[in-house]
Amino acid sequence: MVNGNRFWLAALTAAGMLAAAWAVAFGHWAVVPAAPDLLDKLPYAIAALGAGLALRFHRSRLVFAFALLALAHGALAAVVPAGAGPGAGPGAGVNGQLLYPALALLWPVTLTAVALSRDRGVFTRGGLRWWVAVALMAAAVLALAGRLPGVPAGLVAPARDLAVAGLHFRLLGPAFDAWTWLPQPAILAFLLGGVALLVRVVRDQATDDLALLGALAAGALALHFVDRPAAPTWFLAAGAAAAFLALVQQAYGLAFLDELTGLPGRRALMTDMARLGARYAVAMVDIDHFKRFNDKHGHDVGDQVLRLVAVELSRVGGGGRAYRYGGEEFTILFPGATAADAQPVLDAVRRAVAEADFRLRTRQRLKSNPNPRPRRRRGTAAAAPRLRVTVSMGVAEARPGGDGDAPPQVIKAADKALYRAKAGGRNRVVAAPSG
Repeated sequence: MVNGNRFWLAALTAAGMLAAAWAVAFGHWAVVPAAPDLLDKLPYAIAALGAGLALRFHRSRLVFAFALLALAHGALAAVVPAGAGPGAGPGAGVNGQLLYPALALLWPVTLTAVALSRDRGVFTRGGLRWWVAVALMAAAVLALAGRLPGVPAGLVAPARDLAVAGLHFRLLGPAFDAWTWLPQPAILAFLLGGVALLVRVVRDQATDDLALLGALAAGALALHFVDRPAAPTWFLAAGAAAAFLALVQQAYGLAFLDELTGLPGRRALMTDMARLGARYAVAMVDIDHFKRFNDKHGHDVGDQVLRLVAVELSRVGGGGRAYRYGGEEFTILFPGATAADAQPVLDAVRRAVAEADFRLRTRQRLKSNPNPRPRRRRGTAAAAPRLRVTVSMGVAEARPGGDGDAPPQVIKAADKALYRAKAGGRNRVVAAPSG
């Protein structure tokens, strides 16, 4: 399906960004920053751009994720002394004993909690709770480290000792964390958070969840490679960039894709037609008796029919591409083709729709799977009643040097052919007269 393709594109983008960060930090062509101050600002810049875009599209979870990525970058810069050489790590003092393990534990816990919550807004009461929670955790850690003004060091000494013991507590043998700076509680927090997010990503295939999983992975890599100069910066910048690109993809989807079917919408159709050459064919497709489905079964079933027909149309061959034109109408565009070229391809799609095993889904089944796919007949009766769905099609072509062959005129000619198909008995393909 189209939605599935977009999800896998986002997945490949996130994986590619992390792989690129690894390459520039450790690969054969590792990048040594000529301007370290400029590199230091890169995660902040990407996070700021991403947070602004996420705020614009009301993706509060991603706003918080960008903020947490920027916070991780700033906290690591404070924990690891400037100019520390390779292998130095967070050190053995308060940085290594308290600040670094606290960041390594609280950061994945907070990001996972944000990721598993709902988008409730950034400046709503629910959103303000997240800001307050992060501020209180940061204040508590700084107070335990003796770096919060006005808090007597002797007052927090017993609590600091208890916190250090908890942050370094070993549930498993030393070999479990011997390979990393991360203490065992932090490792477990990243593992549990990663599993929880991975389950949601596989179940829902939502790009927001995928972006949050990528941010979690970027944070784990940054905290693990804390002893490698510039590596944490590259990984956190990559995590922010992957989330930013996921948002850009969503913005494209809102502008050019139909939300119900996942097909490109009318705006995408007009944009693509404006870039066509002199020869192309356009088919207008209409679901037969669609109003009858809505009147008899309700609009939920009508939406099912639209989605299921869209799946079949998206499989069109012959170089065609399907679009949701509006209502129960679809469009299929064939660049460089004539109506005669497109007609047998369209007839194959028409037969595929008529032969598809459309099953009426109960409300519970629709809720569990809002994007069902049609099944081919296998000769066995299913419990759900079968819906008889057919489509009518009209196809027209633009000709080099022809008069009145601008996209609106070609669409109008295809629409007239569609009406002739419906008047001729439906469930057929009719071509507009040539010449």
